[in-house]
Amino acid sequence: MRQEKLTFIIVFLTFIVFSLVQPVSAEGQGTSTPKENLFSGLSLKFGWMTKPNVEGLGDKWIASIAFDKKIRPYLAWGLECQPYFRGYKGGDIKTSLIAGNVFLNAKGGYPIGKLINMKALWFLKPLKLYGGLGAGVELSNISVTIEGESYNDFNLHFAWHMIFGVEYALPKISFIVEYQPVRVIDKNLEPSTIKSSYLFLGIRLYNFKI
Repeated sequence: MRQEKLTFIIVFLTFIVFSLVQPVSAEGQGTSTPKENLFSGLSLKFGWMTKPNVEGLGDKWIASIAFDKKIRPYLAWGLECQPYFRGYKGGDIKTSLIAGNVFLNAKGGYPIGKLINMKALWFLKPLKLYGGLGAGVELSNISVTIEGESYNDFNLHFAWHMIFGVEYALPKISFIVEYQPVRVIDKNLEPSTIKSSYLFLGIRLYNFKI
């Protein structure tokens, strides 16, 4: 637990350092042009759990819808929702779980393709790396039906996650690969931290506005 808190603090301080640095354009004057903005837009992602290892594809999937708004060309804040559903049935017992994570995220990154000057590697120029963190809640509703009688239990727990991503940016759309370690704090359990990790694939739409 102490190591996870230290990691969270390091990532947070890294974001603060990025926020104090104003990127410079390729000509060495002024700020970056709008086309160089790393973030802003709607992203749709689909992921599956890599840790812990569970059986059955139905127990691994998770969806994600997020909206990011740039603070500076290579920094952004955003809201991310990650819904998922789990269902179990055996004999006279039926259990369903409707849940989701809601995070307020902060992200920072850099288009490393700008550092590539070799013409033979032109296809790497749209490549961008980024990372970040987010804090929020996990919402869950468990419904259990036993011999026709139903019971419901709603829970809300503090949650946080880290984000490590690679983005391949085209003019109007980007393709995203993300790895997200997620931690949920449940004081009723021992240990109280529920650990999971997810790998996401998705797209970002730049022109989407709210």
